[in-house]
Amino acid sequence: MTTIHLLTLLLLTHFFSFTVPSLTMMLVWGVPKSPKNGDVNSSLTWDECIDACYQSQPCIKWYTPNPSGFFYNTSVGLCSNDSATLTSLYGSEDWTYWSQTPRSNLNSSNTYGRLDGIRTKACQATPTTAECMSVKGFTFTGPAPDNFDNYNWVTDSSAQATSNDNCIVMVYNGTTVNTDVRSCVNSSPLQACMVFCSNAAWAS
Repeated sequence: MTTIHLLTLLLLTHFFSFTVPSLTMMLVWGVPKSPKNGDVNSSLTWDECIDACYQSQPCIKWYTPNPSGFFYNTSVGLCSNDSATLTSLYGSEDWTYWSQTPRSNLNSSNTYGRLDGIRTKACQATPTTAECMSVKGFTFTGPAPDNFDNYNWVTDSSAQATSNDNCIVMVYNGTTVNTDVRSCVNSSPLQACMVFCSNAAWAS
């Protein structure tokens, strides 16, 4: 079975080249041509905004969360609100897309992006075993990748600098992009200011 994934990107706007102080997150169908001359409706709730924009490709949907970054559980919920899940890196094209595309919209070169994958309870105590370093050592909200071949780890999938470091992230650090296992909240050196979601477009 081949599954095609539609990809969605959630970002905190203070990392964008343009800012609207009262609005701190946006979800787009693609990179907007311009942030200017848009219709603004600040009275909508998040759910109403999802409904209003669901079939509108030019639409930008905004939300105001805690600007300290996205926790793992929050990220799962945000993707779920759009009938999606956090994405994994299923092929080399996924790595190419997520390592390059978001960077063109970031003012800051240092941040994390949330990917799918949280270390299992059992493996949090033994992250360096062979099974725990494989995809079996993580729980995924969406389809699990076959392996970690498309993940460019800072070290490897056993990384656990602190006991809280159990969630997979993309690391944007200067000009370098890697994957790592970092905090599921916001206790890591950088904050997760991006969330990467995907859903199945069709299967055959």
